[in-house]
Amino acid sequence: MRPLHMKRIFIALPITKEPEIDWPLKLREEKFIRWIKPKNLHITLVPPWYVADSRMEAQLDREPESLPLVAQRLKSLEGKLTSFEMRFDRVRFGPDPKKPRLIWAEGETPQQLWELKTEIEKRLEREPEDRPFRLHVTLARFRAEDFSHFPVKELDKEIEWSEQVKAFVLMESRLSPKGAEYKVLEKVRLR
Repeated sequence: MRPLHMKRIFIALPITKEPEIDWPLKLREEKFIRWIKPKNLHITLVPPWYVADSRMEAQLDREPESLPLVAQRLKSLEGKLTSFEMRFDRVRFGPDPKKPRLIWAEGETPQQLWELKTEIEKRLEREPEDRPFRLHVTLARFRAEDFSHFPVKELDKEIEWSEQVKAFVLMESRLSPKGAEYKVLEKVRLR
């Protein structure tokens, strides 16, 4: 059991504008789908982990890191990396089209995004994930077992959506039965 003063945090790229997608009506009205609120759209660069809320609590609980320490390490990147553009060209079911549980927009991962992700992981002394990074924005979630009820089984829609990346953020994730709610704790600007 985690102490109350622990925060679930992750590193993300905020999405500043909602994509304009002409959804099939049957899909848009599907009762099993939980659409992500526009304010919660983001790209996860470093997946969630728990940290102590303060340095003192980290020492008392012998936690290796605290929220202020993580924020300090991220702030050391302020203005050091260049802003860039991401392009999304498709909307699909994911991550596995045969057993989907998400609707997401995807695109080619720009080199600058790889560099940003690698630099953040180094600063935070975090190991990269085992699975390969794939540029995507989750637009909706559903339980994999509910997919059999969907009136639409194929989704491969071309889109033209771009997002200028000017910052990354340290976010807190609070889980609830209605889905996750996110709060920006720190914003780090690119140049």
